[in-house]
Amino acid sequence: MNYLKFIIVITTPIFLFSSCNDEEPILCEGLSSDFQMLFQDIINNGHTDQVTFDTEIHEYTFSLSSNKEICGIGYQSQPEIASTPYIIEIFDNSANISIYSESHVFNSSKISYVSPTSTVSLQPGTSYTIKRIQTNWGTFITNTIGRLARKSEMTFPYSSGDMTINSANFYQNGGPLINSGIPYIDLIFE
Repeated sequence: MNYLKFIIVITTPIFLFSSCNDEEPILCEGLSSDFQMLFQDIINNGHTDQVTFDTEIHEYTFSLSSNKEICGIGYQSQPEIASTPYIIEIFDNSANISIYSESHVFNSSKISYVSPTSTVSLQPGTSYTIKRIQTNWGTFITNTIGRLARKSEMTFPYSSGDMTINSANFYQNGGPLINSGIPYIDLIFE
């Protein structure tokens, strides 16, 4: 009987630690970002925070003033397609190549964050475009609407911290709506 107690005492911590060892990716959700500060600043200066523009692609083009690595991408889904993945693509305009393209599901009641499935390093002075692509919108194209900041006269570029947004576009199966708003696609850097 003592031998059985000894085995239980010795093996219990092993089982506990092995179940804790299944590490989940660390998200940087909750950290403030240059994008969040930029978005809030333009809302505070006369732009409106809306959910609109029923086009399959919402994108903005940006550059950075220092080296960055993306640790989180934030977006909010539409309730009608809450379980449908969006493609998030980051395109290096200078090299003319996609440096990231993956499908992600986002919460439909608030901005939620995903970690990139691979390392995404960004260089200063390089032009990048981040795209939110939704081609699986079900019965109604209105399921492609998204949150954005807009004003009747947008004045690009917009800057905050290390980030400058140089242009934005909403297109495919609608639009194009060039420089008509800035889609809320948050980038959190390490």
